[in-house]
Amino acid sequence: MGAHKSPATGPFAALIQRLSGHHAQEPTHPPIEEVAASLRRLRTMLNSLPKGTSRVRSVGVANAYDQMLAVACEQLEVENRLLSMTHGRLRDLERIRVEYELGECGLLL
Repeated sequence: MGAHKSPATGPFAALIQRLSGHHAQEPTHPPIEEVAASLRRLRTMLNSLPKGTSRVRSVGVANAYDQMLAVACEQLEVENRLLSMTHGRLRDLERIRVEYELGECGLLL
């Protein structure tokens, strides 16, 4: 018997999906490799802020880093509360925990 190509994977796949109401979901976030690269860049920025950096700048960099951590958490299904916490020691501890959990998932920061 010859190989039979399923209509769902053949030339009619798009038509079948459209008619059946099934649409491939577009990714809502960049690939995890891009997220990891952004995290590494932002983490370096956050850890190398010079003394005397304005609070606005330091909070801005921390927010950007935390938002990217939240994206990585969503993609790797790691629970986090970073974005719901106010800045301070508890959020810093949550950031450390999240970094550890992401590392356990294989995301190297």
